[in-house]
Amino acid sequence: MDKEEETAFMQVFPMVLGFLILFTVVIFVIARMIAPGTGKLADADPRIVAMVEQRIAPLGRVRTSPPDPAEMAQPAAATAPKSGEEVYKSVCGACHDSGVLKAPKFRDASTWGERLGKGLDALLATAISGINQMPARGGNPALSDDEIRAAIEHMLPN
Repeated sequence: MDKEEETAFMQVFPMVLGFLILFTVVIFVIARMIAPGTGKLADADPRIVAMVEQRIAPLGRVRTSPPDPAEMAQPAAATAPKSGEEVYKSVCGACHDSGVLKAPKFRDASTWGERLGKGLDALLATAISGINQMPARGGNPALSDDEIRAAIEHMLPN
């Protein structure tokens, strides 16, 4: 660059920069005039605010002190055990209805044949620990051993 080009650039550049800054300020002012309350959660519908707060609420808390003895004394709510049919419909049926991933079909003696020879206790142990693509306890760790046994008995051919 020669001296004339450099001088011309130094005269034009501040004007272009000033124009861009002025343009940005004008756009900002226009945007604030069009939507003055945008971004204020206090102006929103209380139902929407409640839904947003529920959605962003923390999933848990970290305890930094020992638990309160009164808090520990509260027993967990006991639930009635599920029947074999309930367990089957909620957990097992997804695979055992259609035989997906080589799961023995519901009450189909031909697919249960070899497994039945091992006995109910072996079937129970396998269902509890999982086998091949079947997860432990059918994917529901909350099921008790008795509920799993009832589900197996419900699935077996009569």
